[in-house]
Amino acid sequence: MNQVTQRLSNLRRQIGSTVETNIVSGTIKQSISEKIKFSQSSGKKKTDKEIAALVGGHVFETGLILIRNVYPLSTLHKCYDSSDFHQTPYLTKSNSIEDILFIDTETTGLSTASGTLVFLIGAAEIKGKQLILEQLLLTKIAAEKKLLHWFQNKCSQKKLFASYNGKSFDIPLLETRFKMHRIKYTFCDEHIDLLHWVRRLHKNVLPNCNLPTAEKFCLNFSRNNDLPGSEAPRIWQEILKFHSYDQVPSLIKHHANDIISLAGLLHYCEEAISVSLNKEMTKSSIDIFSLASYFCRSKNYLTALNILENNKLSLNDNANFLLSTLYRKKNKISLALPIWHELSTRGHYASTENLAKYFEHNAKDYDQALFFTCQLISQYPQSSNAQHRRYRLQQKLNRSLFPPTTSPHPRLRSI
Repeated sequence: MNQVTQRLSNLRRQIGSTVETNIVSGTIKQSISEKIKFSQSSGKKKTDKEIAALVGGHVFETGLILIRNVYPLSTLHKCYDSSDFHQTPYLTKSNSIEDILFIDTETTGLSTASGTLVFLIGAAEIKGKQLILEQLLLTKIAAEKKLLHWFQNKCSQKKLFASYNGKSFDIPLLETRFKMHRIKYTFCDEHIDLLHWVRRLHKNVLPNCNLPTAEKFCLNFSRNNDLPGSEAPRIWQEILKFHSYDQVPSLIKHHANDIISLAGLLHYCEEAISVSLNKEMTKSSIDIFSLASYFCRSKNYLTALNILENNKLSLNDNANFLLSTLYRKKNKISLALPIWHELSTRGHYASTENLAKYFEHNAKDYDQALFFTCQLISQYPQSSNAQHRRYRLQQKLNRSLFPPTTSPHPRLRSI
């Protein structure tokens, strides 16, 4: 019996249940505090129309409340100006911002398993100089299928998603819900996860990359008296169990702020990349190496090279070596050599190895090649490649010092 009760307790925890349970003589009973809370807070159940009036929305379907708001790009969060946000040349394949669907969900738990429900979903788009945000609130579990159909219709109108940690959480969870309801779905082909971009740009200066931290640093937006995201499942469960609606407007506002921030962060990231390409930044909070590495992985070598060349004064050793690698790729060895020499004096293995390779294979200066090879061995005695290279160079030097006394056999002429 104890194993059964433990499994039931685990299942309750997976679906986000806040019901406290006591195990007494092998039976699960509702706690006294839970009963008291129910008796004190349980009120009259509101209709969908009354809930819609409370949050400034309207009844979309039975069990679904739709809230629609429009925000000017010039005053996102009343503190960030995105009025010049027209294109996304660096972060997306499609330059038009009107092809983007900004999405976010509120769920009953942090798992993407089948026991987690989506009770609030938001989708926003940019038209002209306005951000149009629609949120769909679930008030009856039976209406979840209609909620998913609504989201699928939104997806069919756009080419790409923008989210914050959506690749790891929101989209996998939505896929699970679609499969649970046996609904065929087609999501947008491209997905911009702004968590990755905030981390890529500022991981060296931010204490963490949570959304409130990113909002404060990038958008200068602080959430004062905002509902913690961890409280969202509790509020929705209180709607169903206790008919308590006092904090529902706070829930809707919190969720709206999450999606408004997506538009601001996308604009901010585009601006940050543009600045790094067109303006020298001697003291920058941007991680130049991480940014350039991304464009290299995307095979956009020209953009990576421009970023590195424009910020030479603020490059660390890794960024300098990446710059030298791009020079070598473009057959500009004369520009790569000074970088390798400088990094080699600081014990940079790859730079010293490149010098040894260059002097052996390109310059044919075996003395210099042997010098850098011995330097490698002194720093990394266990390097078998360096040991092999030293032996090979010694053989080449011996042959150059003591050439063969007899000429090679003359080629036989063909008859």
